[in-house]
Amino acid sequence: MPQYTIGDIPDKVHTKQFLGLTPHLYRIFKEVGWDYYNKGMEKLNDAVNSLLSIRMKEGIEVSKKTVSGELKEPEKTLCYMLHPSIVPSRADLMVGTMKLLYGESVDVSFILIDDDSKEISFIVNSHLEDGIPVDFFIVERDDELLERRHMKLGYKLRDIPKKTKTLEKCGASVIEIMRDIRNERTPQWSNSTYLTAESWISCAINIVLECTGFQTHGLFWDGVNAKRRYKLKDDYCRFYPYPPSLNTMFMMQRPQYIARAAGLFNSHQMIIKGIHPTPLQWMKDNFVEVFEIGIRHQLEIEGLNLPVVNMNTRVNLDVEKGWDFDKGTKIKIEDLGIESSEDALKGVLLDVTHETPPDAKIDKNNIISKGWGLNTKFFK
Repeated sequence: MPQYTIGDIPDKVHTKQFLGLTPHLYRIFKEVGWDYYNKGMEKLNDAVNSLLSIRMKEGIEVSKKTVSGELKEPEKTLCYMLHPSIVPSRADLMVGTMKLLYGESVDVSFILIDDDSKEISFIVNSHLEDGIPVDFFIVERDDELLERRHMKLGYKLRDIPKKTKTLEKCGASVIEIMRDIRNERTPQWSNSTYLTAESWISCAINIVLECTGFQTHGLFWDGVNAKRRYKLKDDYCRFYPYPPSLNTMFMMQRPQYIARAAGLFNSHQMIIKGIHPTPLQWMKDNFVEVFEIGIRHQLEIEGLNLPVVNMNTRVNLDVEKGWDFDKGTKIKIEDLGIESSEDALKGVLLDVTHETPPDAKIDKNNIISKGWGLNTKFFK
């Protein structure tokens, strides 16, 4: 297969500058090129709708059963962060963490921006009460809601990212439209806090492709700190405005942030993230190279770093040199007695933490549970 270089990406692509922060996307790009990525953008709506809808509905169900006491062993059950649904969490920690981060009554609009057109491609809006979503809706690329104009600026909602130039300004303008929409749809929450979370699609995809919880936290920190810490022209993802607790956390150094976030969401335990069957099958049917190069490569060929190694990763924006990892054990699924990547992608919780030595031997005896949400099987 050909080896593409960063020079093959047109300079007009705004997110070209962030490629050094996307280890999985860059590995795919080197093999299949930028045209393949753009082809994926055109078909992405089907996958994103399926992925986020499933994660949101499952997270709500799991959280409600946890609060009611119906869920058996929530401390061994995994689900995704309720909003935006990108970070894996233990069920027993989910509601409390969401309430701590966002507050008691809040709307959050998760906005995905197309890398090429710079238009809003997708919005997932959720209203949370005491840490649990009680209402959510999804706006797709062709939704007429994106035609709504900003009252003062005159911009269409879909065009705001390319008109405002930065994610911070984008969030400030989008929130003025989305707050009005919230107040029209659900006037009972018109006094609730409103937040937006902006992300370029490539950033979100790279985080989705990451197979472990610890590294997911690291990639999230990289995106939020792209401008402040990596001196790039803008952030790769961000909140507007930042919830106070998250703003404090993102100001930490990378290792300290990962440790804090992993403690809040999964009590520092290592997670192999689950991908639900429908979006996984869509990926294999439409973009098998993404599955093979982006995911199977991690699970079967390269192996997964232990948490302590991921915490101490040294990010290198020079894509040719790559990232610098400390030496340590690489966990492959065969070490865990798992026969296929598809089986591993059902989700695995391990009794491995950031305090586990980097050269520790990890095997099937370290598995606490397999599966996701209500389909979890317990092993210890």
